[in-house]
Amino acid sequence: MTDKPKITEERDDRRLSCVLTDEEFRTKSEDLAVANDDMASLEDAKKAVASDYKSRIEAVAGKIGVLSTTVRNGAEFRDVPCLTTFDFTKGKVVTIREDTGEELENREMKAQERLRQKELFPKEEESPE
Repeated sequence: MTDKPKITEERDDRRLSCVLTDEEFRTKSEDLAVANDDMASLEDAKKAVASDYKSRIEAVAGKIGVLSTTVRNGAEFRDVPCLTTFDFTKGKVVTIREDTGEELENREMKAQERLRQKELFPKEEESPE
């Protein structure tokens, strides 16, 4: 009696190299060209977005710098209404902040400022004393 050989078979798929047909080669070449164009477009879009974000980041960084300085100093520069008084009788110039009343300047009048007296008070200059 002959023993039957004990054999079994199994089917599976394996990734193996296959030579392309002329049609497959042409199709893959066209797909490659389209993919290269897509890549170039995406790279350009990436640069544009990166540039936009860079600008936005720089703007926020600038704002942070200004705010940091303001917070560190506990003060900031603002336009404040001031009143400057030219006292031609005493020859003095006094400047005060209108918001706090603080005196910013108290000095002798300059020669050029004294000349304004003639423009502002012409009759007083002409009257004899």
